[in-house]
Amino acid sequence: MRLRLFFVLILGLYACGGDSDNPDAALDAMSDSSGGDTAVDGSEDATGGDAEPDADLPPDPDPTPAPAELGTHSFSAGASGGHPGTMSVTATTITVDLSALDGATVYRATLDPRAPLDANRQGYRLSAGGEALELRAPRFLSFDATSAVQAALEAGTSLTIQIESAGQGFGPNASLDILCDRAIGADVPDVGATSARHEAGDTMVTFDEVSPAHDETSWTVAEWRTAAASAFDETRADKSRYRIYRLWRPFDDFGDIIDAELVDEIAPLSGWNAQENGRDAEEDRAGDEIRMLPTSRDTLAAPGTGIYVRRHDGASDDAYYLVSHTVGGEEDFSALNGSEAVSESEGPGMTIRSRSERIEGDWRFSTDMNIRFDFVVRWSPLGEANVPSTPYNYRIGIPQEEAARDNPPVSIFLHAFNGRYSDWTSWRQYEEGAILITANLQVYNSYTGYHEAVGTRKGWDNGTVQPYFWARMLGVLNDYVANEHSVDLDRVMLYGDSMGGAGTMFFGMRSQHVFAHLEAGVGNSIPAEDLTFEFTGIGGWGPLDWESKFSNEQLERFGYPVVRAADNVQAWDYFDSRWFLRENRENSIAFISFANGTNDPAIAWPQAWANAQAVATERMPHRFVWGTDGHGQAADNMREVAFRRNQAVPAFTNSSIDDNLGASPEAAPATGQRNRHLRWSQESIVDTAESFEMELWIDEAAGVGTATVDVTPRRTQAFTPSAGASYNWSIDGASGSADADSDGVLTIPGIELSTSPRTLVITPG
Repeated sequence: MRLRLFFVLILGLYACGGDSDNPDAALDAMSDSSGGDTAVDGSEDATGGDAEPDADLPPDPDPTPAPAELGTHSFSAGASGGHPGTMSVTATTITVDLSALDGATVYRATLDPRAPLDANRQGYRLSAGGEALELRAPRFLSFDATSAVQAALEAGTSLTIQIESAGQGFGPNASLDILCDRAIGADVPDVGATSARHEAGDTMVTFDEVSPAHDETSWTVAEWRTAAASAFDETRADKSRYRIYRLWRPFDDFGDIIDAELVDEIAPLSGWNAQENGRDAEEDRAGDEIRMLPTSRDTLAAPGTGIYVRRHDGASDDAYYLVSHTVGGEEDFSALNGSEAVSESEGPGMTIRSRSERIEGDWRFSTDMNIRFDFVVRWSPLGEANVPSTPYNYRIGIPQEEAARDNPPVSIFLHAFNGRYSDWTSWRQYEEGAILITANLQVYNSYTGYHEAVGTRKGWDNGTVQPYFWARMLGVLNDYVANEHSVDLDRVMLYGDSMGGAGTMFFGMRSQHVFAHLEAGVGNSIPAEDLTFEFTGIGGWGPLDWESKFSNEQLERFGYPVVRAADNVQAWDYFDSRWFLRENRENSIAFISFANGTNDPAIAWPQAWANAQAVATERMPHRFVWGTDGHGQAADNMREVAFRRNQAVPAFTNSSIDDNLGASPEAAPATGQRNRHLRWSQESIVDTAESFEMELWIDEAAGVGTATVDVTPRRTQAFTPSAGASYNWSIDGASGSADADSDGVLTIPGIELSTSPRTLVITPG
């Protein structure tokens, strides 16, 4: 039951063609992200600036002859379309009376279950004449029945489809939509002209929606929910949708429609930026404003504008676009209002600033702020989301004038549960001129990943859990922010509290080559042992016994070790810190400062205890504090260290001034710390193939003169211990030798530190 309840909160798929009969789900749907400095001040020519429609087109590859008539007819089980009551659905078969199209030539046929979406492990398994019906990309909401319909009409029989598995079921107006050489019996209002422009690898298609639900420049969340609940309802007999067609020649006659690629089908309201308000559907946001999405820098679309963004993934080419309107599945092509030619090429994707805010003086946590916030939107393609043309919002904070620095660091903040990107946040590294990035999370899985089947009709046994948020955030960082602001990518920090703290652990621990430093407050890190996470996690992964796999091919371009479905890595394992650290102990994580409350009512202490033990066992660089501040327990903000991803850090373990976590969570003291009082000098580091050196000491706040500790050099750049090799060490007159373990991890045990800096020197034996 709770799995079903969670799914009303999932993904922005609905705004682009998914299901929902829940207004809060409709709001969330537009909400929950590649990159590039995209010249957002560029062309205002909506056609993309091409001169002549027929210029430089490839030779005609024998186009389909244009029929005298063309239309998409809908046969339904209910009152939908032009052929209502012609479909019957039983537990084992679907039968459709196609006699109204006797003798017709069929070009495309689509079976649409028109049922609310819900997680289903097995999914649909449908066939006709022994051939399986495949889901149509890119949304995987309907099935390709073209061959089956053609065969039935040729044989002069009704269409029969066998049901082996009914997946999410069939709605009261389940339909079969058939594009053929017959006009439909009623007029479907047309969208009018279609415009397209290309920028940085993305083509933005815009059009005027038919009878838009709202014609003002903004409306409230409450108003949006009401309209979205109706617009996104898949079961309605008069369901209204828009189909986007793409062709390499102008749309002049019906043959062009037949030859065109059906790019996608989307719901109304695609021009509204409901995602900007975050996923939270609480009543205290009912009066919040919802704006239109931007179409160019600081320019929002006019109310009633539909927007679709396609990421180009092929060779440079000219293309034309046409948007058609459908009602009840039926389509009328009496008007062919295609776009002018647009020249397309590969690119990282457009990032468009929707607005900017300037703040000087007293703000939030300082009386002397000088900043600008840029609110930007990027449309994520497949790989960065599990459905295409998905708009995501990012807030970029830029220190101004005297607060700005050359080559500044970056601080990425992950908001907490029911938060959003525009909420108040701390600004780590602000005094160093850091650029701040925040983003909304939509599928609430603590910034881990979600299954590609979410919000589709795929079975959850078919596909993997994927780190879509990571791909989106890394795209914004590398392709947009790094180019726009010339930041230092060796000094990127990730931080957050609660769900943001969990995300810092999940995302940050597995991204050691991206982040220099992690700061995680009251997060979780072992999903299967935390009931709070299990409730939210099953919405993105499925229950434990579904054993959903994890994959991350979309992260290969960012330098991640690739995990493929064939590797059979379970998501519940991959995001278990104990499993991940054990399997990857030869690769150090970024230094992490984290905290948990022993009396935290939201995040389970036993899994926090187990995570702390795993980090120490695998000799990872960290500082951990725990206490009785519950869900407000704060991690140390280690401002004393200017962390860099390309510079070594020490992993301290078994310190004599650490508090003992005990043999079990229950045996741990109520408060304590690990490594809080141990210090090192980044400037003192010598890191060569022949030697490693670092100054170490104890903070006077520890209240002791000396202490012993094990030291493991981590994230070394040139000094690379070999598995099993022996190394000599010395510090303040003491010396000895130690062997690297089978993973090449070298630990110098029991060295003595004092409140005065001492230099540890390590050389090959």
